[in-house]
Parts: sequence; structure tokens; C-alpha cells
Amino acid sequence: MADEYMTTTAIGEFIPTIVAREAQLAYGNRTKNGLLGVAPSINGFLAEGGNVFELPVIPDVDLENYTEGTDLEYAQFSSSKQSITISTKKAVVMAFPATALSVANQEIMNGYGEQCGHAAAKELDTALAGLYSSAGISAITAGTGADIDEADILDAKSNLDIANAPAQGRWLAVRSDQYNALLALDRFTAAEKLGVEYISRGVLGRIHGFDVIMDNNLVATTDGFRHNMYGVNGGSPLTSSLVHGTATFPAIQGGALAVGQNPRLVFSYDLKQGANTMRAEIMYGVAVFRSEWLGTIKTAD
Repeated sequence: MADEYMTTTAIGEFIPTIVAREAQLAYGNRTKNGLLGVAPSINGFLAEGGNVFELPVIPDVDLENYTEGTDLEYAQFSSSKQSITISTKKAVVMAFPATALSVANQEIMNGYGEQCGHAAAKELDTALAGLYSSAGISAITAGTGADIDEADILDAKSNLDIANAPAQGRWLAVRSDQYNALLALDRFTAAEKLGVEYISRGVLGRIHGFDVIMDNNLVATTDGFRHNMYGVNGGSPLTSSLVHGTATFPAIQGGALAVGQNPRLVFSYDLKQGANTMRAEIMYGVAVFRSEWLGTIKTAD
């Protein structure tokens, strides 16, 4: 007797997995959403099913003189508790009537999944860009109608140096027009000739210790300025300016097929509408973790 789970299956039942893979690839593309590439994820620090991450951050540690034969005393360092709450929910439902689904091939379904992935990445990256207002370093102003220049970058470097920020992992996020302005700097184009490019992370070049990334989600304000951002990615929340996290969704009930987490794609049949549906959803949170290592360079919008 054949196993009932080994029977022939229609190609339509395999399509969700294929769409999900396209969504994951699109979501992981950092070339258009650069801040996602420099803000570490805290997912590995969250308890399963949890949505709040809290960790005390010690800004400075002072070592005392030690004399051999003398016991060291326990010390309680001053710290501030940083937290990130994963609470923002975004979702979209696409309906596919039977007539449309019958003509939808694998390539078309892949395209729908890819669009959902790009939308989720842009949503999360835009939320990270909105954290500019929590920067602990006073804004550098390029000037009304002015572009970013080498002096602005050196000021940003000096600010991080004074804040005792790590020399490694420094990044500068600029809008596309400001990246073009940087291309006019001989030092920047010379750095590019060295081959320092990390397309998977969205890094475009390097100047004065900063990996330069392009991000068009940077916030423009009513005073006519665009807030380019700079900070540090030390590889963990404790040594990084920004962090983000996404939810681990609970298991789908009722037999619906769910694939992926970031974003999650859920496929089901809507009896009321009489259509197959694809639901793309993401639940996330963002936070400034080391505000003393985050600054902005204001340029013309």
C-alpha cells in the first residue's frame, strides 16, 4: 500500500516554497537598503517567542592599579539599559482568483515573492533611517544647498575618535546624490581603485576609515535637509550604533502553508472571496544601541 504522502502533487502546491526563496533573496539584498547591512540583528539574543531584548551597556570601563598580593575589589560600573521591542507589524494580502491562478506560471509567482521581499527590506531600512533623531553626536551641517565634502567626513571621523569609538567597522550612509558628490573627491575614487567593494553588504567605497554605503531611505526634514548618517558596526549590539530584529512568527494553524520568517509568506484559500491568497508579513523593531557612536551630516534635500 502506497504512503498517502508520497502521491503525485500538483505543481501549484510547490509554488509557495519557490516564491519564498525569491522573497528571502530580495529581503537580503543590501545594495538598495544599506543601513540593514550595518545594523546587526539581535535575533540570536532573543529567547524563543520573545519580542523584547534588554542589555545593560557599560559606556566606559576604568582599570585600577593592581599591586601583587593585594586583592582586587568588586566594582559596579555605571551602565544604561538598552532595549529593543519588536512590535511594528506590516502585512499585505494578494488574492489570486482561480482564473488568474490557472495561468500563473512559476516565474510570475517568483516575481510576486520578490516584490514582497524588496518591500519588507525597504520598510525595515526606512525605520532604521528614522533613528537619526536619536543620535548622540551633534549634527554636522554641510551648509544650505551644499553637498558633503572631505571636511565633513573628517569632522565625523574626529567625532567618533573623541567618543572612543572603534576604528574598525565605521560606516557612512549617504543618499545617491551625495555619493555622486563623493565621487568627485580624488581620495574617494583612489580608494575605489584599490578594489574595496562589498556589494553584498551595499558598501560602495572607503574614505578616511568609513565604509560608504548608499541609502535613499535617509530622512528629509522640513528644514530642507537630508540626514546622512554615520556610525559603527562592531559585529554585535554592544559595539554597534544601530540594531534591528524581526519576529519569529508562531506556527500557522488550520493547515495553511507558511514559509519563511523575514518576511513570512502565508498561502491559504479565502472562502469568502473565493480566491487563493498570498499574505506577506513582517514584524520588526529597531533601536539606537550606542547613541554616543551615531551622528548625522546634514546636506541639501
